[in-house]
Amino acid sequence: MKSFHCSTCQKKYLSKTALNRHIKYDCGKEPMFRCYQCTYRAHQKVHLQKHLLKMHRRVNFENPHTCERCHKRYKNYKDLKKHLKECGTPPAFSCDFCSYKSHRKFNVKKHMQYTCKNAKNK
Repeated sequence: MKSFHCSTCQKKYLSKTALNRHIKYDCGKEPMFRCYQCTYRAHQKVHLQKHLLKMHRRVNFENPHTCERCHKRYKNYKDLKKHLKECGTPPAFSCDFCSYKSHRKFNVKKHMQYTCKNAKNK
């Protein structure tokens, strides 16, 4: 049976595709994918997904960052951090024409322009 060798680290692979994947993502590179539950890091997303399922029994890979207060889920950690600043606090901005409220002024402005029926009648 033919095997394919990495010229850098001498690892063996059964297919040229597996060797090319190793060269592109693994060999001599820092792992790009980090577990949000522990210190585990992986070179490939599929390995992180397997880790999450096996070690943490998590299946939601698309939105892994969860707010501990309200359990909303976010794809990016920065979006969760932004949410945490507002979670549990009353919205500071409100529509002049209905009961719509938001933490962001921009959202209220957008609501008044495109959604609020009362604002459109004025």
